[in-house]
Amino acid sequence: MIVSGLGAGPEPGEDRMPVTVRDVLQMECLSQARVVAGEHGLDREVYWITVGEEPDLPEWVFGGELILSTLFTVEPERREEYVKQLSGRGVAGLMLKPERFLGTIPRSILETANRESFPVAEVPIDVLWSRVLAGFYRHLLAEQTELIRAETEMRLRGGFFDELLSGQLSGEEILRRAALLGCDLADGGVMLIFDMADLDGVARKGRLDDLQVQYLKTLLYESVNGAVGDVHRNHICIPRPDGVLLLLGSPIDDCKVVAKHVLRRCRERMKNLPVHAGLGEPCERPDQIIRSCREADSALRVGQRLRSARGVDGRIHSFAALGVQRMLFAPSQDNPETLESLKESTVSPVMDYDREHGTQLLETLNTYMEHNGNISEVAAFLHVHKHTVRYRLRRVTELTGLDVTKFEDAAQLYLAVKATELR
Repeated sequence: MIVSGLGAGPEPGEDRMPVTVRDVLQMECLSQARVVAGEHGLDREVYWITVGEEPDLPEWVFGGELILSTLFTVEPERREEYVKQLSGRGVAGLMLKPERFLGTIPRSILETANRESFPVAEVPIDVLWSRVLAGFYRHLLAEQTELIRAETEMRLRGGFFDELLSGQLSGEEILRRAALLGCDLADGGVMLIFDMADLDGVARKGRLDDLQVQYLKTLLYESVNGAVGDVHRNHICIPRPDGVLLLLGSPIDDCKVVAKHVLRRCRERMKNLPVHAGLGEPCERPDQIIRSCREADSALRVGQRLRSARGVDGRIHSFAALGVQRMLFAPSQDNPETLESLKESTVSPVMDYDREHGTQLLETLNTYMEHNGNISEVAAFLHVHKHTVRYRLRRVTELTGLDVTKFEDAAQLYLAVKATELR
C-alpha cells in the first residue's frame, strides 16, 4: 500500500528546481543514514517520496519516486528483480530499514543496485518515515518559495524597466517603484549597460548552439548582478535579450569604479569573452534616467564599433568621452531623420558600394580621418600600399562628390562617418 506521496511529477516544460537523492540525504533526520550501493546515481532527481511495501510496487510507480521501505513483503528470490524493476521504471532510489526484517541488506540487492547505479541507503530503525516525509516537504517548500520569490522579483524589475524606459512613469512614481525594489534614486542615478561584443561572431566561431548562447547570456547576468553587490548596494539589475541593464542610485560618482569591478569579474568568470560596458551621464532627476539609458546604449554601440578597446579600462565606453558623437546624439534621438539625411547626402553611396563590391572604402575614409590625412600612416595601419589608399579616396570623391582634401567637404564626411557609428 502506498501510504503517502508528496507533490507531483513535473509537467512538460515546467521550470522546477531539481531535488536529488544526494539533497535528501543531507536532511537532518537522515544524518545517520548511509549509502550502501548505487552511489553513482545519487544525482537522480526526486519528484516525491513514497512509503511503499507492496510486492507489486514496480507496477505502480511513475518515475522520480524515492521509496522508503523495509522490503518485508518481497520474497527473497524476487528482491534482485524487484530492485532492477524499480530502477528501470525511473525510481530515484531506495531507503531501507533492514534491522527488523532483513537483518542485513542482501548482497544480491547491493550488486544489482551497483550495476544499475541505483542508490540504496540504509536507515536506522529509530528514524520515523513521517519525519523523512516532513523534512522533504519542508525542503521542497523552501526551494519552491525561493524560486517563486526570485521569479516575482525579476518580473517586477522587468516591468519597472519596461515602463521607465517607455516614458510611462512620472518622477515621483519612478522614485516610489525603485524604492520598493531596493534602490534609492532621491539623490540621482546613472545607467550602465553590459553586453558581449559580437556575440553572433563568438557563437559562430565556437560553434555554439542556442542553449549554449543562452547559457552565456545567463552567466553574464549572474556575473554582473553578483559583482555589483560587492561594491554598490543601491542598484537594480535586470537581464535583457541583448545584455544587462544596471541602474545605480547614489552615490553615483563611483560608477566607473563599479563598471571596472564588474568587468573584472566577468573576465574571471567568462574566460575573457569580450564583455563591454556603456556608461550614460549621471542624472539628478529620476525622469532623466531614460536619457542616461539611451546615452549608455549609444556609448556602448559606438565603443564596440570602434574595435579599439584594450584591457578592462578600454571596455568602459563613457558617453561623456564620445567626442563629436556626443554632439550628434541629441539629433539622433529627437529627430533621427536629420542624421539619416546627412548620411544619405554623403556616405550612403560609399556604404552601398562597399556592400556590393566587398570593398573597404568607408573604413579607409575613417582611418584617413583618424590619422589626420597622413597617407603613409593609413597605408601602414590598413596593411596596403599608399597608391591603394589614394585610389580608394578618389573613389570616395567620385561616389560622394566631396573632396577629402578640402576642409568643408572633409568636415561633412567626418560628421557623416561618425553618424554611422550611432546606428
